[in-house]
Amino acid sequence: NHLDIASREWIEEAVENFDGVLLFVSHDRYFINRFANRIWMLEDGKITDFKGDYQQWLAKKAREEELRNVLKPQNSKKQEKEEKREKKQKKQPKRWRWCVTIVLVTVCISAAFSFISSVLLENSGMLAAFLLLFFIVALGILFDMVGVAVTAADEKPFHAMAAKKVPGAGKAIWLLRNADKVASFCNDVVGDICGIISGAASAVIAGQIIAEIAQTGRGNVVQLAMSGLVAGMTVGGKAAGKSIAMRCSTNIVFLTARVLGLFSRKKK
Repeated sequence: NHLDIASREWIEEAVENFDGVLLFVSHDRYFINRFANRIWMLEDGKITDFKGDYQQWLAKKAREEELRNVLKPQNSKKQEKEEKREKKQKKQPKRWRWCVTIVLVTVCISAAFSFISSVLLENSGMLAAFLLLFFIVALGILFDMVGVAVTAADEKPFHAMAAKKVPGAGKAIWLLRNADKVASFCNDVVGDICGIISGAASAVIAGQIIAEIAQTGRGNVVQLAMSGLVAGMTVGGKAAGKSIAMRCSTNIVFLTARVLGLFSRKKK
């Protein structure tokens, strides 16, 4: 395929003067058409044996294609639509199961987080309450970054890692192939729960501040300040987190996979 004209002419002359049977593989259509009188065509894992030269093979393929087009039913588009509808109907039960699972998981996680945060806020000082509030906001931002990263990352680097048996590569591929569910859990479930709990926590902290200063007339100002602080941290943190997640999506997914791998090992 990469010979000069003189070399090709020498090979063609040698083949022409050869009296035996010659089996050759070539992409040169001129060479095949000149010397081949029997063609083995490898397509879709099958070998087709055809007696004739390359032009005759092309003519045969053209006739077969024309015959398929003639025999193709006119209602093929309707059949395709019906097949798509059947596939969608088969997928619907899985979607319903996922929605029900998300609802149950959200209720359980929200109840657990609310109970733990309320207990901690009631029995903690002002500094500890602020630290807990920052932790809840940071947790929501962190999970939001993971949700964005799994939708932006590419599988190819992890396939190379999996071939080298790098720990966490297989789990990372699983995360990317289930990116819609992972993103839904991270962004919608954990993110929204953290937003609700952080709002409730800010209200509790505002109440503690009002009690400390013993000036109920400024209660609305304190509550507005706390609400603005939480909203600013959440929105600003998620905006910055999304930017980082888009740029470092591969590293974030890999780190998440490694962490999940540690938990799966502990379970074993």
